[in-house]
Amino acid sequence: MPRPNLQHLRDRLAHLNSQIPLLEAERKAIRKTLSAVFYPVLDLPSEVTSEIFLHCLPDAPSVPSSITAPLLLLKICRRWRDVALKTPALWASFAVHGGSGRTFGSLGTDHLSRWLQRAGAALLNLSLVYRGRGSSSFPEAFFQIFGHASQWRRVHFVVPFGCFSHPRVQAALRGNVTSLEELSLDANAPGNTMDWRYVSDIGPLTLFAKAPKLRMVSLISLPLSCVSLPWAQLTSLTAQSFDLEEALNVLDLCPILAYYRLGYPAEAGRVSRRTFSLFPLPPLPHLKSLLLEYQPHDQLLRYLTLPNLTTLSLPPHTYDAYSFFSRLSPNGLRKLHLRQETHPGDILRDALEFSPALSDIELDVCPSDVADIMHLISASPATSHLQSIRMDVKGDPESLYEYDSLNYTALLRALVILKKKALCSCHITFAIPDSFEFQVYDYSDDGSDREAAWSRHKKRYISAIRPNASDVKKLSELRNEGFCISIGSTQERWI
Repeated sequence: MPRPNLQHLRDRLAHLNSQIPLLEAERKAIRKTLSAVFYPVLDLPSEVTSEIFLHCLPDAPSVPSSITAPLLLLKICRRWRDVALKTPALWASFAVHGGSGRTFGSLGTDHLSRWLQRAGAALLNLSLVYRGRGSSSFPEAFFQIFGHASQWRRVHFVVPFGCFSHPRVQAALRGNVTSLEELSLDANAPGNTMDWRYVSDIGPLTLFAKAPKLRMVSLISLPLSCVSLPWAQLTSLTAQSFDLEEALNVLDLCPILAYYRLGYPAEAGRVSRRTFSLFPLPPLPHLKSLLLEYQPHDQLLRYLTLPNLTTLSLPPHTYDAYSFFSRLSPNGLRKLHLRQETHPGDILRDALEFSPALSDIELDVCPSDVADIMHLISASPATSHLQSIRMDVKGDPESLYEYDSLNYTALLRALVILKKKALCSCHITFAIPDSFEFQVYDYSDDGSDREAAWSRHKKRYISAIRPNASDVKKLSELRNEGFCISIGSTQERWI
C-alpha cells in the first residue's frame, strides 16, 4: 500500500479549519432570518383559532384518527396543541363502533374517558354503531356514552332495536335526554331479528318520549308503532319503512312539521296491528318541504293541502298530481325535483301551471326527453323566475336508438330563451354505468371477452350522447357570456 501524502492531508485539514468560522457565521445568519419569520396565524386570539379548528372537523361524527382533526391539530405545534386541548367543542363530535374490533378508532376504548373529559360540559354530537348480536355484548364504551345522555345534542344510532331494552340502557337514558335536539334511529343493523308483526307485544320504544328540545328525527327500518316520541314538537322527520297509512297518520301527530322526507316504503308482508284510516288532513301551513322518494307514497298527495310548500320531490311513476298542485299557494313552490325517468312532461306541465314562482327544477329523465323538456320549460309563460335547471339523464346503454333524438340545437335554442328571462345555470349529467355484466354476453360475438365487449359498447354509448364540435362551440359561447352551464357524463365534462 503506498504511503499517503502527509503534506496534502495537512493542507486539507487547514483549509477545513479555515471554513469553520465562515460556516458558523452563515448558520448564525440563517437562524436570525428564521427567527424573523412572522406567522400571523400564531398571533390570532385563541378564540379565533378555536373557531377555525371547529371548521376542520369531519362533516359527520367519525371514529378518531391521527390524520384528521382534532388529533391532527395536536401535532402541529405547542400553541395549537394548547388551544385544541382547551376547546371542549372540538372533542364533542365522534363515533363509537361496537361489535367489529376496536370501538374507538385506533386509540381503543381506554382513551374514551380522556376524550369525554376534554369535551367537558359541551353538548355532544355522536354516532353509535353496534354490529353485535345482542345487547349482552354491548362494549363498555357504549355505557360510558350513555352516562353522558344529558349532554347529547345530536345522536345517530345504528343498532338492533332490542338493544334499547338493556336495563343499563334504560336506566341511563330514561328522562335524561334533556338536551337532545336531533335523533336518528336506524334498526337496519346486523342482529336485528325483530318481527314487526309482534311489535305490539314488545311495546314501543319510550326512552325518547320525554325530550323537551327534540326537533329533528330520522327513523330507518322502524314502523311508526315502534317508537313513542314527542311528535307534537317535531319540525323535521325523515322516515323509511313507513307504509301509506303510517306516512299519513304521522302528519296528524306532527302539526308543526316543516320538513318531511319519506324513503323506501314498508317491506312487503309487514303487518301492523294498529288500525289506520285514510282521510284528508286539514291544511298543514307549517310544512314547507315534502320529499317522496318511492311508490306508493305519491298517493299521499290526494290527502294533503300544503299552502306554504316551497320544496317538493316526487317519486318515479307519479302520474296524478294535478289536484295537489292546484291546492298550493300560487307563489309558494320554489324548488321541484321530479324523479320521473320516463315522460315527466305531464307532471312538469301541471307544476308550471300552478307554480309560476319556481326558481329551481331538478329532473331525472331519459335521453329522448331532454330536448322536449327544455322546450316545454322555455315555452311556458310561468318560468320568469326560473334560475336553475339540473338534469340527471339515465338511459339504457343497450338502447342506443334512444339517443338519436338528442337534439343539442334545440337545447341551445331553449337555453337562449330562458337566459333572457331569469335562468342563470343549467347542468346536465349523463349516467355512465361501469358495466352490465349480466348482459355483457350480448355485446360480443362469442362471449369470450366480457370486458373488451363492454368497453366497445361503452364507447358507442358515449359517442351517441356526446355533443359534436359545433354544438360544443355554441354552448361554450353561451357559457362565456356569463351563463353557468355544464354538460357531461359522470366521468367527464364536455362543456
